[in-house]
Amino acid sequence: MSLEKLQVYYNNVIKTRAARQPDDQDILRLVKFYAFLESCPKDIHCFCDTKGNIYDCIPINNQPGWPKKTGPLPKAPDITKMDTLKANIENKWRDVLLPAPLADDQRKDIYDNLMACPKGTVPIRRIQVANNVKEKDKKNYKTEQNKLIGFFRVNKYRQLVEGENSYRAYHLVAMAQQKINSNGGHSIINLWKPQVKGETDENNFSLSQAWYSAGFIGQKDISNLQTIECGWIVNPGLYNDDEAHLFIFYTPDGYENGAWDLTKENTFVQISPYIAPGMILSPSSVTSGQQYAFELTVLHDGERWWIYYNREAMGFYPDNLFNDGQLTKNATYVTFGGESSATEFDFSPMGSGRYAVEGWQLAAYQRMIGYFPVSNQDSPDVHPKSKSTNLKPLCGIVTTEDNPSETGIESIVFNQIESPNSISMQVNSGINHNGSELSIWYGGPGGKESPLK
Repeated sequence: MSLEKLQVYYNNVIKTRAARQPDDQDILRLVKFYAFLESCPKDIHCFCDTKGNIYDCIPINNQPGWPKKTGPLPKAPDITKMDTLKANIENKWRDVLLPAPLADDQRKDIYDNLMACPKGTVPIRRIQVANNVKEKDKKNYKTEQNKLIGFFRVNKYRQLVEGENSYRAYHLVAMAQQKINSNGGHSIINLWKPQVKGETDENNFSLSQAWYSAGFIGQKDISNLQTIECGWIVNPGLYNDDEAHLFIFYTPDGYENGAWDLTKENTFVQISPYIAPGMILSPSSVTSGQQYAFELTVLHDGERWWIYYNREAMGFYPDNLFNDGQLTKNATYVTFGGESSATEFDFSPMGSGRYAVEGWQLAAYQRMIGYFPVSNQDSPDVHPKSKSTNLKPLCGIVTTEDNPSETGIESIVFNQIESPNSISMQVNSGINHNGSELSIWYGGPGGKESPLK
């Protein structure tokens, strides 16, 4: 038994679906996404992870984010010397940073395929049609026939249901947010695997992440909101499993358009052979036991937004995705925290499922939080040729919605519900031997909440 090669899989899907549903929007999206196959070699190496997710090793210059382009890919700025907020693990933090799951080139999958990509290729998670996924891989999940697994319908997110005074999804968000011009930032994110409630709709999920945005996360009019987001997410409707996945996301226009991971052509350009958007992160933290985490950095170099996992560049979003908007220059807000989304008013746990005040080994956290400053609105301090990334901690002034500050950190719990009591948020500013360190704690058990009146 062996894995079906990408070209064979694609041809079979198109052949069988087109005969019955030639106008199916998901199939048309699949055709558009895999257009790069025309210029690819026929024998593309592939492998699967422990949950049946398949990765195809696509030649780096043929990938959907960089199709038919000429010239070499840009080189990522080196952030390995970003040590101004170096962790004091020996003294305070005893979490373990998770290596990239695809970095071990000696592992083999159940089909005896090496779980690594050859030099000059990048692993891209295969977008599968639901009824092409083996029954054992979709056990306990209700999946629409023909639905593409891994494609998130962005324009359903935070959107009113047509003709009704209700949302497609409701959101609980606990976050620390600061209004500051930046070229990105950094945090170490504690990994958990909460159990997501409800039907396997892609709008039912729980996550921890960082937002780098032009605009305020949570503002009422989000039409001009632009974001770059990254972190971990548990979303059975999106990934067809109950694991925590590394995710990236962007929107240029308040969630009307955009894409999760690498599921849309001409968006994210991947350069790492070891790190893939959508990959499973494991193991997760243990209550009252070992804590696991990973490091995420986002850096704008003046032309593109780079994303790093444990200081290794995963890839970048080019500026042209943001249509001459603010994110072609810099972000105006940096935000860190967690979110629980539900299609009904019964929310999944956030983080570990424990409240912020419970702290170490119980509550979810992010630590070593900082941002890359800009000298003015149009001239970034940080540049690919710079010798230092000049990471700065967020201001230590903690504010609240009732006591806002333009220069401080705003600790917020919100959204679309009446007086949420199933999650909490806490911001701590501490000192270690390298100077100031900011950490945030957040989460809660979720549960039933009341809609805004």
